[in-house]
Amino acid sequence: MRLIPFHSGGGRSLLRQTLVHFGKGLNPVLSNFWPSKIIFRNRQFACAEGAYQAFKSGFYVSGFEKLDGPTSKREAKRLGVVRSIFMDITIDLMQDILEARYDQDSDFRVLLHDTGQITHPVGDPFW
Repeated sequence: MRLIPFHSGGGRSLLRQTLVHFGKGLNPVLSNFWPSKIIFRNRQFACAEGAYQAFKSGFYVSGFEKLDGPTSKREAKRLGVVRSIFMDITIDLMQDILEARYDQDSDFRVLLHDTGQITHPVGDPFW
């Protein structure tokens, strides 16, 4: 695995930007959709996105453990699972999931150390 760097404009930026977008193949190993088995809150998930969708409401919702990233997101939408209205809960949850992945996924850990500023060009302005 290697990172695909991104530099805006013609000049060199002081802080290298790393684009991450699973669907576009931009550094997909850094995406929450990347297949990376993690144990989170005593449950095993196929990817970080599954863990996020299972807990984002503030309560555990079963059924996300074996789903891949895109399917997890679609299933949460289909079930009407919405993220907590309390943004600190959402941010803390994602931080906890990413810390678990960092501890358990060596490819993720190595590549994360090689990144600059991560840029995630998706439609949801929160992420």
